[in-house]
Amino acid sequence: MTRALATSIEHGVAELVGWLSAADGSALVVIDEGIVGTQVDHEVQQAVRRSGVVAERRVITHHSRLPAVLDLASRMGKCNSIVAVGGGGVVDQVKLATILAGDGGLERVLRHPHRCGLVALPLGARRRHRFATVLTTVGTGSHVSPNACLEVDGRKRLYSSPALRPDVSVIDPVATASLPGWLLIEGVLENVARLAGVYVGSADDVNYSSDADVESLAQSLVAIGYEARAALVQGAKPGAGLRAELAGLSGRTHRPDLAAGREHYVDKSWPMAHELSAGLGLRKVQAMSSILVPLWRRIEDGQAGFGSERRLARFWSRSAFVARPALGSRPSRGLERLLADWDIDAGAARRALDLTGDAAPEEARLLADRTWQSWGLRLPMLRGLCVDDVRALYADLLTPGHGQGGLAPARVLVPGPHLPAADRLSVTTSQ
Repeated sequence: MTRALATSIEHGVAELVGWLSAADGSALVVIDEGIVGTQVDHEVQQAVRRSGVVAERRVITHHSRLPAVLDLASRMGKCNSIVAVGGGGVVDQVKLATILAGDGGLERVLRHPHRCGLVALPLGARRRHRFATVLTTVGTGSHVSPNACLEVDGRKRLYSSPALRPDVSVIDPVATASLPGWLLIEGVLENVARLAGVYVGSADDVNYSSDADVESLAQSLVAIGYEARAALVQGAKPGAGLRAELAGLSGRTHRPDLAAGREHYVDKSWPMAHELSAGLGLRKVQAMSSILVPLWRRIEDGQAGFGSERRLARFWSRSAFVARPALGSRPSRGLERLLADWDIDAGAARRALDLTGDAAPEEARLLADRTWQSWGLRLPMLRGLCVDDVRALYADLLTPGHGQGGLAPARVLVPGPHLPAADRLSVTTSQ
């Protein structure tokens, strides 16, 4: 029975050869159906053959639901090693299946109708399998985190336990070679939003020891986002080195020391984006990009329940503004410009409902009530807010006209002697 205190990072799928052969017994390789036949699939199969380990191969979808997790757990049988290859949804399923395979009693915890959107698994939870991941997306951080998202009875909840943290994670550019460019950009934003949520929600009269690290990570991510976007504008795919660097930075945003000394549950954007995503069937970055600008405006207006105005200004001035001065010094307006530059759709939530102006308040009420039930009331995740605050935020982003400010994209520097020094980015909706 094991649980990793920290995930070991390996650079290259070939490193799986030694990891697999270091233990007795067979292995189970679980792979996302969307990457079957890709280069990373071939390299994982080659690593398994070279290891000499007998391995079963299981192809699954990324939809993380309880029946799929239970089926996976039942197939782990006497396997000693588990390898998950795919995006966050696939990795989350395998993470939960590994601890269910080690302790079938945890099934009742997953089935229980919890009110809170975050469920801490029992402290004694363990898994008996060695566990490695090859993550084919960027942004989620599931390959190093002790958390996993699962849909149970139509509700998505986040489960947390040290036993969910993988032993090993492989970072290899080949794993993201087939990732569409717009998903790569969304992954950058997800990482920036994760850092901002922890930084901005913390007390504004405290300088935390990890502030400089958070600022540096965010600055690097914004710079990478513009570099990747510039490549896409030129019709090129972001290079292998850039993708590898981004995967490494994504894992670093989950470092436990970044939250050291900070209050728990300070990020208000995540639970509200989570419920917006679940309620409207949006990708999580679509939901997050819809939430962030109106939320940051409220912080700038002094609504401290959403976060610290002083810390928001500090975060922006020491990260995105340094990496991209053309964004301007006001965080909410700069973020709006950044979303346009990166061609990220901040109006997806409103268009998902095809709302008229009269319908927005009612939809906002339903979403707010659901969010308040899962994360508010006497729970700590939305402390400092009331249900009316949440309702007003949802109404803002669902009202026609939100995200339609007509901002011209910032100028982006495009390297190379055959291109102009600055080029305007197109603003279209990525599908």
